[in-house]
Amino acid sequence: MVCRDITETKQTEEALKESQQLFKTIADNTPAFIFIKDLEGRFTFVNKVIEKRSGIPFDKFLGLHYLDVVSPKDHKRVKTNFEKTMRGEKVPPYELEYITSNGTPLFVEINTQPIYEQGQIVGLQGISRDMT
Repeated sequence: MVCRDITETKQTEEALKESQQLFKTIADNTPAFIFIKDLEGRFTFVNKVIEKRSGIPFDKFLGLHYLDVVSPKDHKRVKTNFEKTMRGEKVPPYELEYITSNGTPLFVEINTQPIYEQGQIVGLQGISRDMT
């Protein structure tokens, strides 16, 4: 019979849970919209601000493609900026128009950066602020 002391592992797991909860609290209480998109442009993380801002329930926003919510007049420019970011190019902050669930336009400034894992781009992180 092999016995191991897992105290350190349990402490590490608890610290990780506390860290994740702290991040979630900070993200959900900031006035900015914080988001992560995958390589295809689908939202994999959004903070709770998006629900208040867009009128789209938090759980329904996850999995949406960014072009599902961006005004059609901005599609080309936003797609170009997404592709640049996914290539690792620097994209300065830019403005775009979202369409809320009730059809009201919402103008935001977007700032994005690629997410790297082991030297490879695996997604995009961003923050937007309401300019309406």
